[in-house]
Amino acid sequence: MFLYTHPKTASAFLSLSGFLGLLVNLFILHRIIYGKIFGKSFGRIWISRAIAYVGASALFAFFLPAVAFYDAHLLKTGWIRAAIQFINFFVITLICSNFLIAWNRCVLVICPIHYKYVFCDLKTKVLIASTWIVSLMLMIPNVIDNLTQSHIKHCHKTPLDSDTSPYMQPDECRTWLEFINIVLPSIVIGLTIVVDTYSMWRLGHFVKIMVQAIVAIFIYISMCFSAFIKNEFIQFLASSFLWGMMQAIDGVVVIFFNTEMHAGLRRRFSTDDKNIVNSTGSSPGEQKNQFFSFAQKCVH
Repeated sequence: MFLYTHPKTASAFLSLSGFLGLLVNLFILHRIIYGKIFGKSFGRIWISRAIAYVGASALFAFFLPAVAFYDAHLLKTGWIRAAIQFINFFVITLICSNFLIAWNRCVLVICPIHYKYVFCDLKTKVLIASTWIVSLMLMIPNVIDNLTQSHIKHCHKTPLDSDTSPYMQPDECRTWLEFINIVLPSIVIGLTIVVDTYSMWRLGHFVKIMVQAIVAIFIYISMCFSAFIKNEFIQFLASSFLWGMMQAIDGVVVIFFNTEMHAGLRRRFSTDDKNIVNSTGSSPGEQKNQFFSFAQKCVH
């Protein structure tokens, strides 16, 4: 694998992906906290999501490059593989947070009357805490298994193992834990795409539907099946490097499609927002306009 044959170059690429992810998501976190662009309850979900992205990006920016630069073969040891599970911890958290954001938006679009009941302040805090608790519950058994099992070099594959697909596990690795590690995130990602697509379709964001769906599907397929690529460097870029870049790519999509993130474009997009409201055929009353204005802010 390129990570082991060219560890210094690989560490530079991993560090680059991590720093880009940090830069993009710290900017998003700053706009949410100080710009207050998403309100109170909805903003809390976004803050939780951004923290997960920052945590994953920090590990790619500092931890993984340092280990790879010193001795890439340490990445095969139990302790380091256990530490890598913290990346999965943050990734599962942000996957669950993305679903929570999609569900929030869907409730707002389908039944706005019940929105404040479903996503009241207390329930929102409980849902956010649940995403972190679920991720922690998935991480702990993986950490224990990495530290205690003798077959760790063959199991618990991550995109850092660019020459092996997570769907190509040896027989001794086909346990309930490995099944959950693969199936649960895949189900949540699929549900998020479906719910998000429906919400954005109702709001008229057809371009955003295509871009988000294509990006999400491309990243998922690339990281899962990059093992079939023969060239080691391209294989590394399509798996390990893309795993790190995922944080930055998703953040760029958020910034591009959320006009509140870049104040300079607000005026240009304000006309588009009004056109979307008028195209729904709803009455031009103040209450309806306020609802659709908030709905537009909920689109990331």
